[in-house]
Amino acid sequence: MCAGPTARERFLRHLAVCSWFCLGFFALPPGLLADTASARSHDATPAAVRSPIVFCGASDSPPYEYLDAQGQPKGFNVELMRALAKEAGRDVEFRLGPWNEVLGHLQAGEVDIVAIAYTEERAQRYDLLADTWMLQGVAAFLPGRRSYPRDAFSLGNEVVATVERSRMHDLLLALPENLRPRIRPVASPTDTVRLLLRGEVTAAAGNVLHLRRAKVDLAAADLVEIPITASPYYLATKKGQGGEFAWIPVALAKLKERGEFAGLVERYLA
Repeated sequence: MCAGPTARERFLRHLAVCSWFCLGFFALPPGLLADTASARSHDATPAAVRSPIVFCGASDSPPYEYLDAQGQPKGFNVELMRALAKEAGRDVEFRLGPWNEVLGHLQAGEVDIVAIAYTEERAQRYDLLADTWMLQGVAAFLPGRRSYPRDAFSLGNEVVATVERSRMHDLLLALPENLRPRIRPVASPTDTVRLLLRGEVTAAAGNVLHLRRAKVDLAAADLVEIPITASPYYLATKKGQGGEFAWIPVALAKLKERGEFAGLVERYLA
């Protein structure tokens, strides 16, 4: 009967196996070692790494959102989103372009967040995350007229320029046909005032701050403003995605507590 290996022989065999493994490992080509290290590093990437939030807005909608002379995003919504993202430890990117394309990008899932005026139809179509302001809508006219409309229901004889797919555009389209003005959809608030100054329309309708900024940019004479509507202003996302951005109201409350929100209002909207 053969005796089994002694403890010393078992140890020597184990040592030989370990030595062979180590020699084989260090004999691996350098590139394979690098690939292995890279794979381990990739596997160790934390699951919490998240892609930046994408905010989409209008490129010509000051003071809320716009591109400056260097093509950089500026405005109240831009700075607010930066502050909210910083508060939550998130990154944010901005894509500003024609307003009539913004909601289409959101609906297609190409961007995450937009800022929109409230309507019942929009409340059904999108998830409203947090209201940030109250938008005042007006119709602006050249001075010197004998009389002016009193409200939206008095615009029936006017030709009104307004931004396509804006809250004001929706409101004018919703008027009864016999009270609805002739509507001239345009791309930007500046275009509404430009057409008014040229005499191509009789009124420019939209957000009051948009129109006042356009009036300054175009060196326009004083315009007569008639109040039309007031709407809450919301940060919104695609329907069904609101839960992903539940941190936004919390972050907004903290900005308000510290006075940062009031500072942005003073800087851009006062």
